[in-house]
Amino acid sequence: MSFLEILKSLKDQDESIIREAVFQAGEDRCKEAIPVLINLLQSDNVGLQEAAEISLRKINGPETIKALIPLLEHKDPAVRNIAMDILRDIGEQDLESLISLVESKDRDIRIFVADILGYIKNPMVIMPLCNLLLHDPDVNVRQQSAISLGKIGAISSKAVECLKQALQDDEEWVQFSVIEALKKLKDPSVTQDLLNLLGKGSEIVDSMIIEALGEMGSVKAVPVLFSKLRVYPPHLKIKTVETIVKILGERIKFTFTKKEKKEFLIYLREALQDEDKEVQDVAIKGIEYLGLPDGAKDIFQKLLEIDEDVENERYENIKKSLVNLGFNEFLKNAAMDKDEDTAIKAIDILTEIDDPKVKEFLKEIFWEKSRDIQRKIISYLARFGSEEDKDFIVDVLKKHKDGDVIKSCLYTLGKIKAKDCDELISSFLEHRFPDVREKAIEVCIFLQTPKIIQKFISLTQHKDPDKKIVGILGLGKLANKEYEKYILDAFEDKNPEVKKAVVESIVNLYRNDPCSLVRYFKKFLQDVSDEV
Repeated sequence: MSFLEILKSLKDQDESIIREAVFQAGEDRCKEAIPVLINLLQSDNVGLQEAAEISLRKINGPETIKALIPLLEHKDPAVRNIAMDILRDIGEQDLESLISLVESKDRDIRIFVADILGYIKNPMVIMPLCNLLLHDPDVNVRQQSAISLGKIGAISSKAVECLKQALQDDEEWVQFSVIEALKKLKDPSVTQDLLNLLGKGSEIVDSMIIEALGEMGSVKAVPVLFSKLRVYPPHLKIKTVETIVKILGERIKFTFTKKEKKEFLIYLREALQDEDKEVQDVAIKGIEYLGLPDGAKDIFQKLLEIDEDVENERYENIKKSLVNLGFNEFLKNAAMDKDEDTAIKAIDILTEIDDPKVKEFLKEIFWEKSRDIQRKIISYLARFGSEEDKDFIVDVLKKHKDGDVIKSCLYTLGKIKAKDCDELISSFLEHRFPDVREKAIEVCIFLQTPKIIQKFISLTQHKDPDKKIVGILGLGKLANKEYEKYILDAFEDKNPEVKKAVVESIVNLYRNDPCSLVRYFKKFLQDVSDEV
């Protein structure tokens, strides 16, 4: 379709023909169609309006920009917004025309062009925006110029210098936008300028400066912010505490003196009482970073207030902070608390700390505690236990009746390779709980002492089917053909469960010998039991 045909179709009465011509004008970049497309952009027909917008973006170029600029004065805000949106995308192709608008007497036009220039990452737009920010008489123009410089200021250092000067603007709203822009640019050179402004404006300005310093992460700001904590009202104090924690993180421990740490702990405790959970969480991290065990009480109290099921992730994060503070007197006392919930939560934390002192403490209180807590303690020893804990584990194994506790004890003795306890361990092969027997088999297979092997052999001849099965499975898992006879003898038993154990054990013995397996399976397949 030629441009003449396009122009003709654009004047047609049929909407579908017009729409097709609009799209074709975009595809062919038909500049002659721009005036018609501009008219359609102002149409009440949304479909034609959208088609015209798409085509104008495709045609682009200086001609399109010049045609769009008058629409910035259109009485319909929707038309103005469409024109601005297109200019944001293609404005760089005729910066001269756009920049000339900063001299407009209409303050709305100056606001619009300040907005548009903020989307054009070209150094040429910096100075016009700076001039608007520093010299325009209208506060809204200056504010929009600051916002735009915050978006594109990284392309030129001149933007930062301009924003620094604008910090002295008489209008608070302009200051807000300037501070926000500097926060986005994160230029360390502005730290001192922001610090110098503290206390010279309203508390809202101070709040924004403090937040900006936190985003910029300048350690240089910390001494000044710390000094402000002594004079600030509660809401600014909390904001300052958050910022210091954000800037320093774990470095708090190495940055503050012992005296400053104690003072900062007071401020963190105040922040911990704030209703905002995010503030509370920052305070908790701050206490953790300080590394002062005195703060454990405050964090633990917050843990008690949380419903673990409702706020599981937060609960775990707070718990982690307590773990990182390590073993301390408060956790020790909490673990001995008469309230079961308090004691369990304290034990939960202690059992995440790999510390010999924790181990000794938990062993000391073991027999005083409920079954659930005893399970946690023994599980802890199973993870962190060593040879020096053997006597305690053996004592528990001899006295305790709980299956979970017994299994953890057996596991621990296996882990520390307590072969001298083989007789005690193998005695649990006859335990009444199946899961305990399974754990005993596992540990016995790992240790494989002569006494254990003899125990397995003797069990293969036991009258009790359950105990007989333990012996058969144990010998099978040893994977030594030397014990084949004891396993096969048990196949004469009438109990199908015993015979099934024999089949399983023979598979273990001859896993890598298919021919022997086939030979045995011929016999097994002839058994009277369908289960076998």
